[in-house]
Amino acid sequence: MVKRVSLVILLLALAVVISNFFPAGLAGPDQAQAAKAAQRPVVWAVKTETRGLDPHQFDYDYDQKPQRGALEPMLEHRVQPDGSIKLFPLLAESWTGSEDAKVWTFKLRPGVKFHDGTPWDAAAAKWNLERLFALKKVPASRIPTDVWPAEGGIEAVDEMTLRITLAQPFAPFPELMVKKYMISPTAAKAHVKDDDQAQAWCNENMVGTGPYLLDEWVKGQYISLKKNPDYWGGWEGNHTDRIILRYVQEASTHRLLLEKGDVDLSEKIALDDLAAVAKAPGVVVEEHNVPRLIHFYMRQEGPFEDVRVRRAMAHAFDYEPFIKGVWNGRAGKALSPLPSTVWTYEAQPEIKYDLELAKKLLAEAGYPNGGFEVTIYILSSYGWFQPREAQILQASLKKLGIEAKIVDFQDAGAAISTFKKPSLGPSFYAWTFANAFDDPEDNLRRSYRSDGALNFAKINNPKFDELIDKGAVTADKAQREAIYKELQKLIWNDYPAVYTAEEHWFVTKREALHGFDFYPFVINMSPNWYLMWVSE
Repeated sequence: MVKRVSLVILLLALAVVISNFFPAGLAGPDQAQAAKAAQRPVVWAVKTETRGLDPHQFDYDYDQKPQRGALEPMLEHRVQPDGSIKLFPLLAESWTGSEDAKVWTFKLRPGVKFHDGTPWDAAAAKWNLERLFALKKVPASRIPTDVWPAEGGIEAVDEMTLRITLAQPFAPFPELMVKKYMISPTAAKAHVKDDDQAQAWCNENMVGTGPYLLDEWVKGQYISLKKNPDYWGGWEGNHTDRIILRYVQEASTHRLLLEKGDVDLSEKIALDDLAAVAKAPGVVVEEHNVPRLIHFYMRQEGPFEDVRVRRAMAHAFDYEPFIKGVWNGRAGKALSPLPSTVWTYEAQPEIKYDLELAKKLLAEAGYPNGGFEVTIYILSSYGWFQPREAQILQASLKKLGIEAKIVDFQDAGAAISTFKKPSLGPSFYAWTFANAFDDPEDNLRRSYRSDGALNFAKINNPKFDELIDKGAVTADKAQREAIYKELQKLIWNDYPAVYTAEEHWFVTKREALHGFDFYPFVINMSPNWYLMWVSE
């Protein structure tokens, strides 16, 4: 039977009482420490609840927190001691790509079973990927649709060998396997209803290969996972027996829970509270550079079709009060259309606040006194800083003779629908891009290619398209790096956006939490729960 969290807490308290009668000193030091770690669940206070447990439908960072406990991918990223990220095999033992980056072969890990006792093998991997592409949801769209394998392109070569032939060469393909979690085909097939490919059932249940089993999901309150005793990785060393994700909206409650030690991790401590929280006994605050770039894109219509006007806008934004004032100095200066943590990043010449230069550029473009109007669109429910960011821009534009109206959307759907309108007029829209994986392909294709899924600014530069496509099909790493460095320079000098800052990310946790390695791509994507434990 599924246990309630209250029962879990009662049992933990009982375990502490029993431990007083059976001191840890009677066992070896390592055994005692491991036993203590197992007694204590890892509790994470999160602000956004998962939308569903089916990894082929939902893969945002908040979706993956519970998914990663029970489900595993073929490849995963691991944080190295120096903070760098490397790609490692998990359900695969190795992988190779053809010289043209079109054919990818994965040797799978033998001896692994799903929670229902059925085997993990090439047939299971094939079924998972075919289902992923058939559903055509967001997890599949992260691979460009013109790259998807054609019919018959996913093959179980033998029991433990999977071969994927892409429709087009695609060099970063292995990076995208990190987020592709595997579920039991047998369990899913047994719960198909009305040809839904078991989507409804998979959103409420997880049958994977991972170290934990879904225990209970009380919607709006928490999800708990418990130890899978048959996990293929074994249970030697320190591991927690249980994971609890608590859904908490208020930042003040997050702070209270963390300071009291009721949770081990919190993801919603207010920026202004960080200094005080860092002084609380037993609490650690970490600041990380992350691949999150904050900008105002310019819809390239009317005056914004002229690069001189776009450049003037970039010099009209007052960066210092935004970074030092709004962000309390806890953000960085953006120096590229790529975040600085992404592979191939190369800093470009700094764009500084300079109203005189902005006036000169506007005069050269035929707007000596401004004389036009723009709209600044923001979504403050997503970015707390956006209203103040927009006000800084609005004040500078007024000095240039440009009237700017600020429109704040209530939800993302309305915002995106507006940005997509064929003729919106000259306007800015606030945007924050977070790279899902450590490759420029993720950012550049979707944002700057003429047909990019996120190109609402109407950027249309044939040279951008050419280099983006060339970078995707070039297998040689040095050649790819050269392509993307050239592309960064071209984009930077075309001024498609006002790059206002690079966001920093803050991890707030208890000192007693071990094994949590911050993973910067797709912010706060679930860590490897198997490595985490609490020492108190």
